[in-house]
Amino acid sequence: MTKREKKFPYYPIFLDIEDRDVVIIGGGPVCERKAETMMKYGARVTVVAPDFTSAIESWAAAGKLKIRRKQYDAGDLDGASIVIASTDDEPFNTRIADDCRQRRTRLDPARGVDRRKIACARTDAEGRPAEVRRTRIRRDQRCPRHPPALGEEGAADRHRPQALFRRHHRAGRGRHAAAGQAPRSVRDDRQGVRRGGGGAERESARGAAMTDRGAIALIIAVWLLSALIWLRPGITKPDGVAYYAYLPSTYFDTDLLLFNEWQHFGMLPNGLIASEGLTPNGHLADHWTAGSAVVWYPGFVAADLVRGFVPSLQRFPRDGASLPYNAGAVSASAMCGLVALLAGYAVARQFFAIWPSTIATIAIWFGSSLMWYSTREALMAHAVSAAVCALIVLASMRKDFLAAGVAAGLAFAIRPQNATFIIVPFLIAGLPAMRKWLAVIGGFVAGALPQIVVGVVLYGNPLTLLNVLPGHAQHAFYGWRAFEHLWIWETLFSWYHGLGVWTPLAIVGVLGFPFLIRAHRGLGIAALSMFIVQWAINASVDRFFWSGSSFGQRRFDNCTIFFLLG
Repeated sequence: MTKREKKFPYYPIFLDIEDRDVVIIGGGPVCERKAETMMKYGARVTVVAPDFTSAIESWAAAGKLKIRRKQYDAGDLDGASIVIASTDDEPFNTRIADDCRQRRTRLDPARGVDRRKIACARTDAEGRPAEVRRTRIRRDQRCPRHPPALGEEGAADRHRPQALFRRHHRAGRGRHAAAGQAPRSVRDDRQGVRRGGGGAERESARGAAMTDRGAIALIIAVWLLSALIWLRPGITKPDGVAYYAYLPSTYFDTDLLLFNEWQHFGMLPNGLIASEGLTPNGHLADHWTAGSAVVWYPGFVAADLVRGFVPSLQRFPRDGASLPYNAGAVSASAMCGLVALLAGYAVARQFFAIWPSTIATIAIWFGSSLMWYSTREALMAHAVSAAVCALIVLASMRKDFLAAGVAAGLAFAIRPQNATFIIVPFLIAGLPAMRKWLAVIGGFVAGALPQIVVGVVLYGNPLTLLNVLPGHAQHAFYGWRAFEHLWIWETLFSWYHGLGVWTPLAIVGVLGFPFLIRAHRGLGIAALSMFIVQWAINASVDRFFWSGSSFGQRRFDNCTIFFLLG
């Protein structure tokens, strides 16, 4: 008797099996996997078979399930809500199916996927349509929307639909030319079958398609090659010295006085900055923040350990300022550049295919100031700032609000203007973040703790961030006039370090923000809001809108991930 051809596709259904009786026929490995899954979801499991695997025996001994050591008969189905036929005897499974139909009991025949159809169900299970929309976008990039098309294509490749599914996954086809059309990969393969084999060549080409693992390896390779070519130890005065001085002062001197560190690098008494001001606590007034030093600390400590074990490095003085220590901190800063790239790629992949995400990531590495401040002037704060702000966005997308708060606090400790990123989790996640506001704020305080401690030790005030001692508040170097003048267009388009002139790719990213808003409203609004806020802050620095001897508009480092996504 031939099997009746199905007229309709399967109706997707999800069952609550908690405290329901599930009977599994067969005691082999397939039964073991099914039983483990059913127990995980709270079902009362009974296994019927002459013999069982050791795992099933141990579960039965522990009282997690029941076993009936016997041959199957129809009476074993009494009271069952779901029956699973997990034997490798197809006629026997058919007999069980017939018994279930007579009793109107649900049956899972546990057959191989080679001959089963595939369906993907979507539902707004918790009344959060925005979350469902994001999930749908990610799923559509990995799996075609039209299961019937998969079934039809499977007719030409009946025995390997798993390979068929992988083919669509690699192709990343989630977009279709018009409603009701199959994905392009499906249409191409159909045409190839009709033309007599063209689809095989396409499949061979797709076999070499990029995977996420390959994309990440490519990004790391580009970063590593760049570091090998351009990375060099060194320190930039005054900023680099002021950021770096916290490392030897806390690690070797444990006093935060900073005098000898600044003296060593030629900053006192009449160097590039003639800073003669003392704080009320008797410390040197250092208005540069300590967050970057916190991030560099592992590299600095590792350098001290390596110097102690490698004889050839022991000729360098153990003073925290010699070449090994400098190289350790520089390497840590270079790693921050890689972190910024990988975090940006991870967020981009939630909305875009592999190749666009990879190209955008590599392009932003070369097309922004990130590479320069990760390799050539690595002891500035900008690579660290870009990495930590990228982690804020990534943690917010993953709804890890505590981590987002900690990263926001650390970003503030790295560069005070990053304090505005405290609102990023709320803009991206919306109401869920509002409900977890305490985690965000608590994390922010924890992340900002290093700078709070420095403020207390140096100034006796945890909120003191700028050197505004008498006689220094109007020092020409600081150039801060509290928004008395805004260099709006000069900041973006001046030939003298304008953002769009030095790094035009950043402007391309800004122009992409409306499309980012369409893909994810919260993320797009966060990108646009943070760019506007940073634009206003950077444009308000009187006489120094060009950021001194900057590579481009380096003060936009915190928006690097947004430029990438745009």
